[in-house]
Amino acid sequence: MNRGQTTLLKCLYESEGPIRKAEVVDRIREGDARSFGGVLGAFSNRVNYTADITGSPGYEAFVGRREIDGEEYFELREEARKAIDGISELQSAFERDMDELLDYQGVPVEFDS
Repeated sequence: MNRGQTTLLKCLYESEGPIRKAEVVDRIREGDARSFGGVLGAFSNRVNYTADITGSPGYEAFVGRREIDGEEYFELREEARKAIDGISELQSAFERDMDELLDYQGVPVEFDS
């Protein structure tokens, strides 16, 4: 799992509720909205090409998106939170400081159904 996807999941996992898209973009892509779109696209491909996932739910299988007071917010779906709790590699990665993860090359994670 590349660092963009890892930092996205860490940001949402550590959030205590919905978090503004602008804040997520600032934290994991230094305000670069275009780069953030690439993270979401890559994560969508990872989800859609995972065995046993039907349809094409994309990143929204893990991440909820909604509008609050005219601003876009993201939050980790509860099912995703539970799945992440069972992946020791991600838990270990999440223990790292966000700045360290941003420089990290990725987390070797295999997703089984």
